Amino acid sequence: MKKLNNFFVKSISVIFILIISFLTINSLFFTCTIDIAEKTHYSKDNFILNIIYIIAFIMIISFFKIVLKKIKEKHIKILNIIFAVVYILLLLAFVNKMKINPTSDQKFVFNAAQEFFDGNYRQMHGYLEAYPNQYGIVLFFYLIKCIPILTNLFSPIFIQYLNIAFLFLCFLFIEKIRKTIANSSDNKSIGIVYLMIFLPISCYITFVYGTILGLTLSMISLYYEILYFNNKKKRNIIISSIFIAIAIAMKSNYLIFLIAEVILVFLNSLDNKKIMECLWIVVYLVIYLISSKIINFSIEKITGVQASDGIPKICWITMGLQENENMASGWYNGYNTNTYSKYNRDSKKVSEAAFNDLKERLVEMSKNPKSTLKFMYDKVISQWNEPTFESVWIMATTVNARDTIVEDGDTFEFLFGRTKEYEQYVSFCNMLHNIILFGTLLYFVLNFKDLSYVNISFALIFIGGFIFHMFWEGKSQYTLPFFILIIPYALMGYNILANIIIDNINKRKKQDIKLIEQ
Repeated sequence: MKKLNNFFVKSISVIFILIISFLTINSLFFTCTIDIAEKTHYSKDNFILNIIYIIAFIMIISFFKIVLKKIKEKHIKILNIIFAVVYILLLLAFVNKMKINPTSDQKFVFNAAQEFFDGNYRQMHGYLEAYPNQYGIVLFFYLIKCIPILTNLFSPIFIQYLNIAFLFLCFLFIEKIRKTIANSSDNKSIGIVYLMIFLPISCYITFVYGTILGLTLSMISLYYEILYFNNKKKRNIIISSIFIAIAIAMKSNYLIFLIAEVILVFLNSLDNKKIMECLWIVVYLVIYLISSKIINFSIEKITGVQASDGIPKICWITMGLQENENMASGWYNGYNTNTYSKYNRDSKKVSEAAFNDLKERLVEMSKNPKSTLKFMYDKVISQWNEPTFESVWIMATTVNARDTIVEDGDTFEFLFGRTKEYEQYVSFCNMLHNIILFGTLLYFVLNFKDLSYVNISFALIFIGGFIFHMFWEGKSQYTLPFFILIIPYALMGYNILANIIIDNINKRKKQDIKLIEQ
């Protein structure tokens, strides 16, 4: 059974290496940018400059490793605390400066929670009838509003403050998982600083939605699952199951994380030669299904309106495989809402129509393999090779909708991509993007022989996200929660390479000393 486990681990690792290699090569030579109309622009990148950045980063990491060895552990802890406090203060200042109010889906979700509290349930026959997958986040916001001390504080900015707390917690758990993956108890590390530098995720604190909330809960879930693998305490797997169920309630895309966790349970059972361990898969699925029922029941109880089936999921797959003249291939074109309206919100008829449209599209794609390949290439690159992950766009659209109170002209110009600072931000994100992908590749190539099912936990989730978003509606913001998971791999990859470099330097020094002594 261990041999079978090893086969699965190595197979998953090879698939991941192929995906990351593809993304790394494209990132070094090409890049994508998003304009205010959410149109993707494909352009050549500066390969030489990207390589120089990577080499410079390797030198910086090597230098820091040497320096950190000379600093006392307690001083490093103090530095980490200082960095964390400064980071949180900067995020608080950012929220206060931007003062961004939600728009689009965020606005509907936030307003629905507010209206539920006021006894107005009209959205159950409007937005929420079409998108019942939003019940979870609406219920969460509603429950916050119902807490007496928070009732008057409940506002978009309050949710953004909550996002800051959750994002910091997310970083802490990603770092905990990284240390477990690295099998390291070394406290002489830069802590979560490497995650703070990745600016796109920080911009998402303004997003009044389930993105950061769900990601944090997913990371807590994954940590407790790995903890169970190590100590076999049953309560840890129960905690893990509960947190991933809540994460999916915040945003349904985190179902991909659940599937990955279920696969990890299977691999763990093979590794321990205990097939009965697979029973935990049932626990994960049962708790997820129960949580879904509880959410629907709660919404029906609050509103007195029966939960709807909404727009069938197949609509997003059909839309995700359609050409798009205004945006990138497979991005939003209104197909789901238009089809839902066309068939008078009859989910069954909508599902049949979408299935027929999908079959027609697949036949068309099979007859034109070259154009299909280009379509899939453009779609993948538009989502995974756009280094800002729409982190500025999500704020700019809010300004465009005039739903914000940004009064600073410079801020307005920045959000619309009209300043040097915006170009510098995009360049910085592009540099990080290349460094992260290359570092991730380094880790899996240099550490391939020693990879275990725990090592590949982030990779497994990433593969799931990559495959899913090849077919689902495209957006680079959807891929952000998956991309952040490979940052720990990048750090570990550069650490391994830095150790090799430092060891070689030390060996040469010893050889030189011996030659001098002779």
